[in-house]
Amino acid sequence: MAKKNYNYKEEYVYGAAAPKREYAAPKREPKHQDNEQIIHKNRENNDARERRLPSRFGALYTFFVVTAVAVTLFVCTSYINQINTQSEQAKEIVMLQEQLNEMREANDQKELNIDTSVDFNYIYNVATKELGMVHASPEQVIAYESGESEYVIQYSNIPVK
Repeated sequence: MAKKNYNYKEEYVYGAAAPKREYAAPKREPKHQDNEQIIHKNRENNDARERRLPSRFGALYTFFVVTAVAVTLFVCTSYINQINTQSEQAKEIVMLQEQLNEMREANDQKELNIDTSVDFNYIYNVATKELGMVHASPEQVIAYESGESEYVIQYSNIPVK
């Protein structure tokens, strides 16, 4: 007994007594014998239309693409220039801040040198010993009220009490 070769395609159902049913695809025959000529003619028309389309829109499309590329390049160049300018300004700000800090330190150092260079003991000794200055006695001190507390300008003699 010869074994029949069944074509089960994708799946096999175990335990089934009958093989999977196969359906034959219907054969289609062209209605016209000139179908190939019609298809060839349609292809030629489509090819001619495709050749005409670029020539009709070629200049406008090219202008649009060139304009878009030019605008894009201009925007990118401007953006890069802006970034470079900003980074240069940031570097300059940092440099100026460092310079300001150095000047402040130098100013503070000079102020400290000035403050420490004034020797109050030396001034007192010169004033009392060489110039003959003395401290004011309590009866020489006159208290008065001034309109402003910052400074006093003497326009006339101070009244005696």
